[in-house]
Amino acid sequence: MLLRRISKHVKDQNWFAVAIDFVIVVLGVFIGIQVANWNDAQGDRHRETLILQNIANDIRSDIASYEIAMDGAYGKITVINHILENASVPNTPNFITHAEIDGVKYKEFVDAYFGDRTKEFEATVESIDGELWGYSVLVGNAQPSTTAFDALASGGELGLLRDDGLVKDLQNYRYLSNSLVKAQDVTFRPARDTAIEIGLEYGLTPYHGGDKAELFSLVSDHPKLLATLRTQLGWAHGHLTMLGGAHISATSLLEQIELQLGVTENDDT
Repeated sequence: MLLRRISKHVKDQNWFAVAIDFVIVVLGVFIGIQVANWNDAQGDRHRETLILQNIANDIRSDIASYEIAMDGAYGKITVINHILENASVPNTPNFITHAEIDGVKYKEFVDAYFGDRTKEFEATVESIDGELWGYSVLVGNAQPSTTAFDALASGGELGLLRDDGLVKDLQNYRYLSNSLVKAQDVTFRPARDTAIEIGLEYGLTPYHGGDKAELFSLVSDHPKLLATLRTQLGWAHGHLTMLGGAHISATSLLEQIELQLGVTENDDT
């Protein structure tokens, strides 16, 4: 109908009416495009919210995994120190004295994170008999999830996240968590296997290493066992350092995402 009206106005040479009709057409097209863009933007914002929610869920799972592994690493350190002290061998500080976790001194981080629980660990270790060797060589590894991030990256949807700083921090965190997983697979697990094999040479298994007195005597009398424990102690400190760094990064990233989710949800309303 509009086209017929324009044709009639042109035929009648009613140029003012033609101009009005032209403006109506242009305005209609413009409004249509704007509405389509708005719908697309709303869809993108909804998708962004879902992406952030999925990533946040993964990171919450990561944090829980880190905390379990950190308890395991700290427990291992406590056990080895207990064995060395009772075997009457010196346990001198190593590189960990100068290590930092995200700018915080290692000891300060450990004191702040474990706090009064240190006494609980020590009391638990003193009550263990027959399992000290197992606790000193086995490793509890963290298993961070990359499901949501991998889906985001493989789907080419990183551009849907409007906060460039958050995207960068997310990429850095995934690099850090992947480095942790690689260290666990390439370093800590093989070190565990080696320690288990050495223990077997002296009749020690990770599931029953003999009573305390026997273990203390073996470590005191055999330099190879002593060196194995000291090596495991160093790896445990290193593992705890990496876990602590991943935990701090994950916690900070989760705070950013939760803040961004609040902003996004407000935009949607």
